Amino acid sequence: MSTRQILITQTDRARLEKTFGLLAGQSHEEWHSIRRLENELSGATVLDSKEIAPDIVTMNSTVLLRDLDAGGDHVCTLVYPSYSALAEDKVSVLLPLGTALLGSRIGETITCSVADRARRFEIVDVLYQPEASGHYFL
Repeated sequence: MSTRQILITQTDRARLEKTFGLLAGQSHEEWHSIRRLENELSGATVLDSKEIAPDIVTMNSTVLLRDLDAGGDHVCTLVYPSYSALAEDKVSVLLPLGTALLGSRIGETITCSVADRARRFEIVDVLYQPEASGHYFL
């Protein structure tokens, strides 16, 4: 089980669990990614979409990240795996960065593997969160 405490909406959790079922039988690398995300979710606090604070990264949130190792700021949107290939700024929840983003909040530093090395990112801002905008269907 993960040592960090993440917050997730009931809707996001249900959709992610459905995604796990759809991805069953995929490559070893994808299966490893699913297990990593399942591990994170096993200890998550699940909230109703209307209860989630606006500073929490939920699915389809757009965030401003500061790369604490390489420098620079980056904007990206956390998406389900099937949407990650649509644009360069989309990050699949199955990637190490995506899994680390899910349930994190503004001001937190997350660590994940990027190109086989540990990288640290600060969550500077949540520029868009569906729940904060009343977009509960995303």
